[in-house]
Amino acid sequence: MKPILGYAPAIEYLDWSTAHILDDAPYQYAGGQELRNYDSGYLGEISMRRALYLSRNIPAVKASKEVGYDRARDFANNLGLNYKEVYESTVIGSGEASPIQMAGAYGAFGNGGVYNQPHTVTKIVLSDGKTEVNMEPESVVAMKASTAYMISDMLKDVLTQGTGTRADIPGWNIAAKTGTTNYDESVRIKNGIPSDGTPDSWFVGYSPRYTVSIWTGYDEPNKNYLSPSETRIAAYMFKAMMGHLVAGEKNPDFKKPSNVNEIPIITGSNPIIRAASGASGPNISYELFLDGTVPSRTSAAEKKEPDNRERHR
Repeated sequence: MKPILGYAPAIEYLDWSTAHILDDAPYQYAGGQELRNYDSGYLGEISMRRALYLSRNIPAVKASKEVGYDRARDFANNLGLNYKEVYESTVIGSGEASPIQMAGAYGAFGNGGVYNQPHTVTKIVLSDGKTEVNMEPESVVAMKASTAYMISDMLKDVLTQGTGTRADIPGWNIAAKTGTTNYDESVRIKNGIPSDGTPDSWFVGYSPRYTVSIWTGYDEPNKNYLSPSETRIAAYMFKAMMGHLVAGEKNPDFKKPSNVNEIPIITGSNPIIRAASGASGPNISYELFLDGTVPSRTSAAEKKEPDNRERHR
């Protein structure tokens, strides 16, 4: 849910870049309960891109909160979900959604922001052999093409350097997101579930042509749970299915809209500093900016400032 309720609305409504800095630091829900990341640690100031491909909880909630939960809810519902309310916990997966709903929602990211309700019957041909009843739902523009592209570009990194590397299909333009849920501590203890037990494991990914949504778990998760090794099954299933779908086909990439600019920056700079022309190295990353939001500060200009000025690295 992080891209749907957090980062995509932030790009859509607030014009965030993929380099937008979020603080992965201790955070409490409105009621005072501590919100944790899966590793119970914090990474400090990180880019939206890194927060997404590493699936950090706290930055996603902060992004959705800044957008406003009502707008985040409306964005999600335009993608075929049915939320009456969105809360902090919904952003990290406490709400309900089916695999087919998630396939439809993620399919819109791969389709330039256009949502098509998932369906199996496209038409009915009557007994006269001529009359056809069209069953295809109308397409709906759910978001800007720029939002869809920027999310897709970041979700590619999930497969190469993030939480979904087990599902990577080398050489193919595929974007994806992992998803796991956790037990309420009291439920876990009551049912004798180990601390590393998981009720659900998801893997949803897409190419410009196909979307595959995988859910693994049990009908009665309080009696049966997924072990750490079993949570990987969703990724393996995705890789097998998507690999079969794309085999032997051309390899199109997601189409970059003309209002999206790919700019080299100094990694982690805040405010964002544009790298000098021709710069390269481990501290340089290429990030996406909408027209009108491209950073004007450059590393070359930074060197010319007097020593008494604040420097951002």
